[in-house]
Amino acid sequence: MKVASIDLGTNSFLLLVAEVSRGKIVSILEDTIQIVRIGERVNETCRLQPQALIRAEACFKDFRHLIDKHGVNNVLACATSAARDVENADELLSLGQKYNIPIKVISGEEEARLTYLGMIFDRDSKKDVVGLDIGGGSTELIFQDADRVVGRSINIGCVRLTEKFISKNPVRTLEQEKLRAYVQKEIQSWEKPQNFKEVIAVAGTPAALACVELGISFNAEQVHGVKLTRPIIQKWTAALAGLSVAERMEKYKMDRGRADVIIAGAIILDEVAAFLGIGEYTVSVYGARHGLALELSNA
Repeated sequence: MKVASIDLGTNSFLLLVAEVSRGKIVSILEDTIQIVRIGERVNETCRLQPQALIRAEACFKDFRHLIDKHGVNNVLACATSAARDVENADELLSLGQKYNIPIKVISGEEEARLTYLGMIFDRDSKKDVVGLDIGGGSTELIFQDADRVVGRSINIGCVRLTEKFISKNPVRTLEQEKLRAYVQKEIQSWEKPQNFKEVIAVAGTPAALACVELGISFNAEQVHGVKLTRPIIQKWTAALAGLSVAERMEKYKMDRGRADVIIAGAIILDEVAAFLGIGEYTVSVYGARHGLALELSNA
């Protein structure tokens, strides 16, 4: 079965077109991302901004073209943190209707579950694995406890915390310290998984830091599976915090939509590692869109 699954994140929209058979993704026909920043000023206003909705519509138009190119009829988009937190989510849903892209606003726990399904789909062994998904508006910690998937979501995404704590770039030390203290406080509400062997980090922050460490532009095959240690995360947090957004883009080939929120994302990544007591993450390019594709095939 051919399906199209879309992850409408706070910072980026991701489209996956895939062939799915017997509960497995057997072929990826399209896997693309656009930085939309639908969550712009959501933390401040509790509303989707007009310019953000214009960017969203342009993205839907592009995604609709790709969906039609592959002749897909089974389509679903999931909207996450930004859509959960606003008064005018109906405006985003209306844009979906305009481009025949059904949108479901999902809870943080459902987002975590889909992310977990996606991040483990290519693994033979799914035991003793924890997932971390740093989004633009929220961050999810996911693990399996007996027969249930436990997902915990808190509002400490890289866009949300950049807007809340960072006033300019290079980032002042005091602002980094305040942001770090806030993350430390918020993650104490999480249930800590026990007896795990590996933590998989998905989404843009770990992928971007892996690219910087490797000295490459984004390449899914090269990034997937990279080990990202805490010393590497801390090294690049310090180095990137000392640069302007333009310098990060020029020197390290980052998109603007990633370059301006990378410090908040990196601090979250480091503080969660400290909370879990781990020394490294395994970077994954898979996520909620892959889990959603599997769900679509079973619907």
